[in-house]
Amino acid sequence: MGWNSSVVLIANKTIKQVEKALPDVFTITDRQIGWEDAIMSRLHPHAAIGTIPGWVALWSQNDQLVMFEEFLEAASRGSRAVVCLQASVSTIHGFMVYEKGKHRRTLVRENYEPVVDAGDPLPEEADLKWEDDEDTAFEIVRLLTGVDVADFDTWEGVKFNVVELT
Repeated sequence: MGWNSSVVLIANKTIKQVEKALPDVFTITDRQIGWEDAIMSRLHPHAAIGTIPGWVALWSQNDQLVMFEEFLEAASRGSRAVVCLQASVSTIHGFMVYEKGKHRRTLVRENYEPVVDAGDPLPEEADLKWEDDEDTAFEIVRLLTGVDVADFDTWEGVKFNVVELT
């Protein structure tokens, strides 16, 4: 399909708790959109935040937000944050994991080769083949969270608040 939107899943937090972790240049608005709009390129450089059982989800094409170390550290305190990176236009795919405010693992691949490989590999990675980087990034996130982030049914009926870059 060619995904060009990334998602951060933060376990067992509320939107208000995640809002406190956002860089101060972002503001959660009252404007609500559905998932199909949340993942579209026209949302860039903004983001969309919503909830599913057990998780707060922040969708954005703004890699500076979804990969921002201070945000991920703060959002994962007492919890876990898992990032699924998808940028098919530039052929960049991968994932990041932060637990209890600390970086645990990052694997980013560009043009089918690792460009960032930090932290010890996770047990969930053991059987992954990385033959299709986009699908494999979705698969590792599903293994880590139990959430099929690429499935419309996961997000059916979810309303996301637009997070504006001010």
